[in-house]
Amino acid sequence: SANFQKRETPYDAPAAFSITNSMLQLGWGLMIPAIQTRSIPGRLSVGIGIKNIVQKIDTASGSGTGADAGLLYRNGKGFSLGVVFRNILRPSVTLVSKAVSFPQVIDIAPAYTRVIGKDFKAALAARSNYYADRFHPGAGSELWYLNKFAVRAGLEAKGFSLGAGAQLANYQFDYAVLLHEIAASHMLSFSLKFGMTGPERAEEIRRGMKRLDQEEAKRLARSYYLEALNLEKDGN
Repeated sequence: SANFQKRETPYDAPAAFSITNSMLQLGWGLMIPAIQTRSIPGRLSVGIGIKNIVQKIDTASGSGTGADAGLLYRNGKGFSLGVVFRNILRPSVTLVSKAVSFPQVIDIAPAYTRVIGKDFKAALAARSNYYADRFHPGAGSELWYLNKFAVRAGLEAKGFSLGAGAQLANYQFDYAVLLHEIAASHMLSFSLKFGMTGPERAEEIRRGMKRLDQEEAKRLARSYYLEALNLEKDGN
């Protein structure tokens, strides 16, 4: 956020300055295999993340390290429920002389996704996070075209937000802007997933059997195997 102004005294000419917040986060997630049975519908995943936060106001800056954890339940029919415990280890940032610790927050977020025709997929989500002894609700929507391009909109107490995203193979780029009364906040993110994507696996299967060498046979067999696992998890 930019275009702030400061004065040493009321008689000084104002000088412009900016405020910057950034975060580097490393996360790890795992689907719990113990509940992948027909007696329990859906899938449960767990995850943890460690993060380093840097804040800068004008020429003063500071950083702190923290950790988050989360649970995600998906029933295989478009419904999901996420619970995130943010700042289990609370980051503490000192800009000049006083340390400020981030609050511990609990996020609860249900969502529903539905395929529309052959080309579109829409999602509706709600969220309420709890901190400072009160709930802070929010809601949002997302529309994907060909699983490659997305537009988003959201509303929460801080203001109205808009966003867009694009996905190509294992790469995804996202942009969002939060519009509120002080100044617009811009958020950019880049994601890289490792391994064969779903569309790549489907293309490998579509090509079908041919005269294969040993490595090609292994790769195709693994594609069939992974696709069968996904179908079994969805109850198909």
